[in-house]
Amino acid sequence: MAASLLELAKKYHTDKAFFYAPWYEKVLAGREIKRILEVGIGSLATMKDSISRAGWTDYPTGASLLMWRDYFPNAEIFGADVDQSILFTEPRIRTFHVDQTSPSSIERMWNEIGVADFDLMIDDGLHTFDAGRSLFENSIAKLSQTGQYIIEDVAMIEMLQYKSLFSQKAFKVEYVSLSRPSVNLDRNNLVVIRR
Repeated sequence: MAASLLELAKKYHTDKAFFYAPWYEKVLAGREIKRILEVGIGSLATMKDSISRAGWTDYPTGASLLMWRDYFPNAEIFGADVDQSILFTEPRIRTFHVDQTSPSSIERMWNEIGVADFDLMIDDGLHTFDAGRSLFENSIAKLSQTGQYIIEDVAMIEMLQYKSLFSQKAFKVEYVSLSRPSVNLDRNNLVVIRR
């Protein structure tokens, strides 16, 4: 029996194990995923709080990319990050440099990737509205017709900004809060965009 997404998230020590893995598994169940892009692949420097909270002693760079690769055994996995020192290549995983606040950097990333029609695109990068908008506006054309574009870790105040932004665009948008009453975490919100 194949491992669940939550089991893989825990195996690779990705912070998606805290809230997102069960949600992703439910939303993606039964879907054929051939191509995934995740921006924000993480590094020890940026993941210290999550590592400490989980009681882990290490954090493998690109943990969620490894999780996606194992969960979708036929998918091509692409990752991108502003920290060039953590980029890596493994079977079915390629990573690229991107500054998601810079349209020209995003364009260079897409030129290097060289493919489109992504079934799943995840913004787990800078976690600011301006950076999220920049990445979305310069990447949405690469989403397949049946794909999903997901912005993770959105603060409540930014949810209002995204609602304003998408009220003027012709996309199907869902705003998801995964916060639990016993956990005061403002950034456990997702913006889910479909064509």
